[in-house]
Amino acid sequence: MMTEISLNQYRIFYAAAECKSISKAAEKLYISQPAISRAVHSLEEGLGTKLFRREHRGVTLTEEGELLYGHLKNAFTEISTAEERIRELTESDAGHLRIGTSAVLCKNMLLPYLKGFAAVHPKIKITIECRSSRLTAEMLESGAIDAALMVRPADPSDIGFYSLGEIHDTFVASPSFLSGIGYESGRELPPEEFGELIGRAGGIMLLDKTNGTRRHIDRFFRENKIAAERSGIIEVSGMDMLIEFALTGLGIACVIGSFVEEDIKSGRLEEIVLRTTPDSREVGFAVPSKGEPSRSAKHFMDFVRGYTPPPQ
Repeated sequence: MMTEISLNQYRIFYAAAECKSISKAAEKLYISQPAISRAVHSLEEGLGTKLFRREHRGVTLTEEGELLYGHLKNAFTEISTAEERIRELTESDAGHLRIGTSAVLCKNMLLPYLKGFAAVHPKIKITIECRSSRLTAEMLESGAIDAALMVRPADPSDIGFYSLGEIHDTFVASPSFLSGIGYESGRELPPEEFGELIGRAGGIMLLDKTNGTRRHIDRFFRENKIAAERSGIIEVSGMDMLIEFALTGLGIACVIGSFVEEDIKSGRLEEIVLRTTPDSREVGFAVPSKGEPSRSAKHFMDFVRGYTPPPQ
């Protein structure tokens, strides 16, 4: 009757066969040489045959040992493959988070949250879709993204919304530029005088028409009868570029106030004081209110609710 043989005995035999040495197998498996020898001897007794020839420089396999080694090599390769597949499945099961937002909000508001979330959940794959505000809302509604960083819509009934606070649009330029077109620093301008200032500036720099901020400012101009288009509008594709152009002294730019706070405090930019200002807008993370959110989306929203981004 064959003695019961353990998987560990096979592993020890396999290591010794691979290393062609009892001492090297002991180093590889972090066990003593006598333990290796006892395990091999026990295996040989259990199988009723010799597996190794002991030689001066190590060990060599007998014919039976070669047969066993070949089968074990295939078996342990299959085990390694299975372990790797399990790891892959475990990592993929961690989830895939798809977030949509505008290019403006992505850099200035989303990135700090992503950095913090990735540090806590490194296995969750993150995909960012930078689209216009309108397209982002459509993607959220269709399920193409799990969450969106966006301005709260007029009818938020179909989404769950976690507010990050309000953003305010403001008009800035370099102090030297404003002085050159006759703006009296700190003086509050009614809409008609602001329109005249834009005329003296040779126009105004705004984001392009695909951006939600631009549509918001266009409505502000119409409601206050500010004929900005008559003076000329320079369209810029990104908020960073708008700010840089204003800092360079190229003209008046409409930007989100919180993005230029430090520039205003340092005196590099000056804010034009208006009697009537654009309405503030609420920004936050939105998720569909219908259906079960993905596990990664749940993890993300739980993280957002308890996270305060460090000051930039």
